[in-house]
Amino acid sequence: MLGTFLRFKGLTFQSLWLDELASANITLSNSIPRIIEICKIQDVHPPFYYVVLRIWEFFFGGNEYSLRSLSAVLGVLGIIAIYFLGKELFSSKIGLYALAITSMNPFHIYYSQEVRSYSAIFLLSILSYLYLVKLTKQLSYKNTILYVLITSILLYTHYFGLFVLCSQIVFFFIEFFKQNKSLKFFKVVSLSLFSIFILYIPWLIRLFKMIKIESFWIEKPLSNFLSIILNYSWDMNHL
Repeated sequence: MLGTFLRFKGLTFQSLWLDELASANITLSNSIPRIIEICKIQDVHPPFYYVVLRIWEFFFGGNEYSLRSLSAVLGVLGIIAIYFLGKELFSSKIGLYALAITSMNPFHIYYSQEVRSYSAIFLLSILSYLYLVKLTKQLSYKNTILYVLITSILLYTHYFGLFVLCSQIVFFFIEFFKQNKSLKFFKVVSLSLFSIFILYIPWLIRLFKMIKIESFWIEKPLSNFLSIILNYSWDMNHL
């Protein structure tokens, strides 16, 4: 209840800023095929969040409160999801701790009130790991299919999902060698990863184009960027 209150409180306190307006511009009055086409040609993100936002607009309208409420709902679902992940990994008590921390986390609250895909990324990452852990404990069609589908949706939501997938591959290998898993486990995992790759093939061409981009709105970091950041932090702390 606290997490829900904090995510819906003040949704229209500030007007939409540039990135939120970009999200609205892509989705408002556009068909789903047109949204996908825009993401292929113009936008730097995959289309899944925009498609969901377009469906949300159709039912609830395109004003500021409505647009941001989707992110708030996804944020609340993320709180619930992290409870089940904590419970699956450790215990119900740990799950409740994780839920409480996430409920009051200022970063999670902030990004659960933006018309961007960030709260969706959090939710999908948690659910992906949840069914990954379930799959390592019990090989079943349900766990395999849900893991593949959720992880694929994550990749179609944001390119950062690739980092999540890479970390999961490392997790798989650790589990395989540490827990002395069976050859069947290795085959199921390999098939799951291959299925994710197959489902992501339609977007790989766009991904390769993104990799080749040499100019962007932010400059390329300097080789000594870390020392610059540390020096800046030191100066700020001693003002």
